Amino acid sequence: MKDNATIGVMDWPSPARNRFMAQGFLSPSNRARFLAMGLLLAGGVFWGDAYAVTETWLGNVSDISSNWSSAANWSGSPVRVPTSADLADLNNTAASYTANFATNISTYTISSFVVSNNSGNTTTLNINQGTLATGSASTANILGSGGTININNTGVLKTAFALSVSAGDLTVNSGGVFTNTSTTATVTVTNGGVVSMQGGQLVTSKLTLLPTAVLDFGLTTPGANNPIRIAATGGLILDGTVNVNDLGGFTTGTYLLMTYTGTLTDNGLNVGTLPAGFNATVDNSTAGQVNLDVTAIPEPSTILLSGCGLAALWLRRGRRRTS
Repeated sequence: MKDNATIGVMDWPSPARNRFMAQGFLSPSNRARFLAMGLLLAGGVFWGDAYAVTETWLGNVSDISSNWSSAANWSGSPVRVPTSADLADLNNTAASYTANFATNISTYTISSFVVSNNSGNTTTLNINQGTLATGSASTANILGSGGTININNTGVLKTAFALSVSAGDLTVNSGGVFTNTSTTATVTVTNGGVVSMQGGQLVTSKLTLLPTAVLDFGLTTPGANNPIRIAATGGLILDGTVNVNDLGGFTTGTYLLMTYTGTLTDNGLNVGTLPAGFNATVDNSTAGQVNLDVTAIPEPSTILLSGCGLAALWLRRGRRRTS
């Protein structure tokens, strides 16, 4: 398993290296180009064309430590074999890159990660199955502008230290789980950051929302059928905006959005977009809970009929007085 953050030509599997050399890519002019690109990236992960790449790990979890750089364990078009630094520094890639953990992976542990924009290229980390866990690094994990993390299906993301969602986009889809594994591990959604809860769970020791942070909730039916989406086990700083989309069955009632233990600092969570025909208010009057109270907006015809009824009643009373 390589510790360096770059892939050299001589590290490639022999067939690929032979094709690379046979096609003349190592001419003096191209060597100069590669050297310039390498210096420009200063530790970047990939040399090559700047287009989107999807890589899927095909090997078993036991193969990761010894065969992470083996092309046979990766599927992509074309295959870009990552190094051990890819997940730790996804923003240092020349291509728009998706690290897509799929079928046979159980748990892969890295020190920490940075997922963000690199020279205009978006960077996406998809965790579809298995677990990606951060280890003993004391630095915060960062999801920055231009970066996206999607936790899908039965995927799990575990961070032992803080996660800063800094203008990036974290989506926890149905079945996905994001969880902190340390009492000091916090989630901070800074201004412009987005956390989208579309059926999964987010558990953190403390959740901090800044004034322009955004929470996007996908909701179904109210009450007991609505699962707890966010749990802050060590305090909650409430701010920003909550948006709601209908995952089916959305209606009037009370939705439990968040639970927390410890201190609540209420700076005001605003209600943004809602499914058509509804109003909502945030209610945190119950200790340990943040609820969304949803009411239906009366249709114009109903309002008109009510108004006509009141007008008729007023006229009848007026006639009685005159008579």
